[in-house]
Amino acid sequence: MAKSNQKSDSKAFVLALNHEMIYADKILKFGIGPSVCKLEIGNESSEEHIISHTIALSTAHFLDAIEHIYETINTDEAKSKLKKNLQDLLSRLDDN
Repeated sequence: MAKSNQKSDSKAFVLALNHEMIYADKILKFGIGPSVCKLEIGNESSEEHIISHTIALSTAHFLDAIEHIYETINTDEAKSKLKKNLQDLLSRLDDN
């Protein structure tokens, strides 16, 4: 296992040997129930939605994640960093 340098609640994040990052254009379907929620992610073509992965997790943890994401992206530091990254990208596009 590879260790990450991120920490949460004084616990290190560890990536499993079979860890896999996936890319999806968007969340294509979403369902939520009292104990489980599902996100179906994938890509789109001109004729169809192509669901590549389904992620199922506890509703409680999903709601905690939403709260954490909201709190994180609404900090002045996160907003400044995002604006800077976008400005850098636009600058590189203008240079080419």
